[in-house]
Amino acid sequence: MKAQATSYAAPLITVAGRTLAITALAVAAITVFDLGGHSSTVPKWLAVHFCAALAALDLANSAVRSKSLHIDRVDLAALGLFAWAALSLLWSADPQFGAMSLLNFSAALMVFVWVRRQSDADREFLLPALFCGAAVVTLAFILTLPGRFGGFGNRNFVTEFLLTALAFPLSFALSKQMVVRLFGLILAGAILLYLLAFNDSKIEFFVVPLAALLAFAVFLYRRLGIVKFALVATVTLAIPAVVAVLFWRRMGFDISTMFRFELLTNTTLLWLESPIWGHGLGSFDFEYPRLQEEHLAIFPWLQTVMFADMMLTAGAAHNDVLHGLAELGLIGMGILGYGAFAIIRRILDHSDKTFVDYTAGMALVALLLCSQLEFPFQNAATAFAGTILVGHLLARRPRDSAWTVSLVGARRYLPPAAVVAILPGLLWMDRGIFIAQKYYLESWSLLLQSRADLSIGRLMMAYEVNPFDRQIREQLFLTLMAISEVQRQLPLSIPDMDEYYRISASAGPYWPALIIARLAMLLGTEELRQTRKAEIAALFAQARKSVAHQPNVHFLDASDAVRDRDWLRARDAIARGLALIQTNDRQRQAFLRLQQAIPAAAR
Repeated sequence: MKAQATSYAAPLITVAGRTLAITALAVAAITVFDLGGHSSTVPKWLAVHFCAALAALDLANSAVRSKSLHIDRVDLAALGLFAWAALSLLWSADPQFGAMSLLNFSAALMVFVWVRRQSDADREFLLPALFCGAAVVTLAFILTLPGRFGGFGNRNFVTEFLLTALAFPLSFALSKQMVVRLFGLILAGAILLYLLAFNDSKIEFFVVPLAALLAFAVFLYRRLGIVKFALVATVTLAIPAVVAVLFWRRMGFDISTMFRFELLTNTTLLWLESPIWGHGLGSFDFEYPRLQEEHLAIFPWLQTVMFADMMLTAGAAHNDVLHGLAELGLIGMGILGYGAFAIIRRILDHSDKTFVDYTAGMALVALLLCSQLEFPFQNAATAFAGTILVGHLLARRPRDSAWTVSLVGARRYLPPAAVVAILPGLLWMDRGIFIAQKYYLESWSLLLQSRADLSIGRLMMAYEVNPFDRQIREQLFLTLMAISEVQRQLPLSIPDMDEYYRISASAGPYWPALIIARLAMLLGTEELRQTRKAEIAALFAQARKSVAHQPNVHFLDASDAVRDRDWLRARDAIARGLALIQTNDRQRQAFLRLQQAIPAAAR
């Protein structure tokens, strides 16, 4: 192997046809969802997988025609990150969910490798068409199905994507062609109108002024001079700051800020437990509930626990940098840091930059700003968008050095053979993921209708098809306990209940709902209450540490204490539970009835 500059060999499909085809597929991948009410994330990831498969076939075809593979430093960094993420599954607390995350990362990585090998003309057509087209489709879905937030299923998710796409219609607004300029102004205006007037997400108040300030710094600093630029910067930051202060409580800035501060603190503590290696890919939601109240020891004045509601989990750190540090450690994020350094160095090299390059840079900045408040790189649409942007900004250049691996003789067919061997497995996995998600959502719908007996059947079918999904595993034991509550007895034998608890605990034993459900099972059966005192004590110890703001924990504690005639423990548990109840009169009455069971002299 030797270092040399090489160009990407075009495949059999014509450049125009290939560009149009991949653009259409990309628009579909970034916007598709099931209008009948299916998951707003799973179909998108499956569409990304489809694009990745097409990219792999295209790259393999090119390798056959050119009889060589060309690998540069960026390729090696991407492969290094993939290898480290895969290796981290060895110490991940939830390697099953980590494997699904690795599958999605592999798909994004393949798209990244494909994009950076396209010609400048192809990429400069692809990016504006992709982002403007997807923004138009998203706004159309918002008008027709406003309750589903344009198919994203969450007000913050659609905000993140539209803020990322916004740079491209804004760039069209600067065009010298009247039609293009008018299209850009209308589309950019529609995006901003929706975000500011009809979407109550507050991310834009953080992202838009900071992105605008950076744009001013890049394009206007030298023209305006330091005094005028300082004035523009002050006004740019002051307007959203004044709005936030005036409407701090009315718009919910106070709650949003406190919850994110809580997540930031606890995730930092989680990362510091293993700063170099991280906890492993897919481990965040497994580990976070264990530390979800640790911020109160550092900031006792905060007095908020975002996930005191036992049915909620964090899901993500709401800061992709910290999330990455918690799972992949400094080593994994260090590899990503190399990519960030490479992008910055290229942007600062003004020698061959086009307007599309600067627009892509601003779009990526908006996405990175969103990632400090949410988790766009873990959602299909925005992760796909980020992959396209990074691939463009790190595109292969003729002067870049690369290592050439010769593919002569039978070796030239190794890349297509590898792709053909992998594709059936990918199709089978995607089929299972889609069917399992369908069963899971049907199960959830039945559970909301208080039909737990029917819900568990759908849930077991979902688990059989896809045992890797975290949400499916979490719900198995909880659904069985919902049936137990209705039937007043365990729906299965104790060994079977234990097995389903083990499956649910594999997704996160510290989840408040699971701790409380397990305690309810053990305390609700006298045989188990007497024979599993050690497990009960361990669960209560964990609950008092990480679920102390959940009244149900203290109710179970008080009930168990009353049965043991431990009046002091019962009295303390009732007092803690009553102190947490604010508006739930039914729950308060349950505590007061339990209090009556304590002898008057011991109250």
